Amino acid sequence: MTVLLVQLAARRPAPQGTAPYATDGSEHRGAVRHYYAAGLKFYGGFTAVFALVVIGALTTATGWLFPLGVAGICGLVVTQYVGLPTLFWTWQCERALRSHPLVFRSPVYKVHLQADGRRSLRLGPQGVGASPVLVGVDPLRHESWPAGIADGVWFAGDEASGGTALVPHTGELIYLRPTGQKH
Repeated sequence: MTVLLVQLAARRPAPQGTAPYATDGSEHRGAVRHYYAAGLKFYGGFTAVFALVVIGALTTATGWLFPLGVAGICGLVVTQYVGLPTLFWTWQCERALRSHPLVFRSPVYKVHLQADGRRSLRLGPQGVGASPVLVGVDPLRHESWPAGIADGVWFAGDEASGGTALVPHTGELIYLRPTGQKH
């Protein structure tokens, strides 16, 4: 039950409408701050709740609270498994955004959307000299294609080693790596 609760809370609907920060390629700090805030809110909130459950079950001398303590420990483990990757992928996006300038790449060809939310896509025109297929991870685990991604993205990085895409309008960050490299 605890595992299901944390997994369901980790699924976030894709943003509707415009982002609360600039998505025109002028700056990236707003998107990174937004992603860190969302990740820390999820991670910190669930960690605090489950830690309080464990502490409460251990400090009271009643045996019937023991199963609640075990559920709290399970919740802490699952929260680490779900919450820490969000912060890690946001950090990876921030590294790429700090080290490379944002360049608008259009069009974006959607190749494949996996059940776990990983996206395979190709940047720029197809044909001779086309970019390789890139596999992307959204740190906030949105499980659908961002609205308007086919029109183009702001990309920081290079196709050979990967980078970060910032989707205009929705403001979603996607950490991209060439197919074949480990995520």
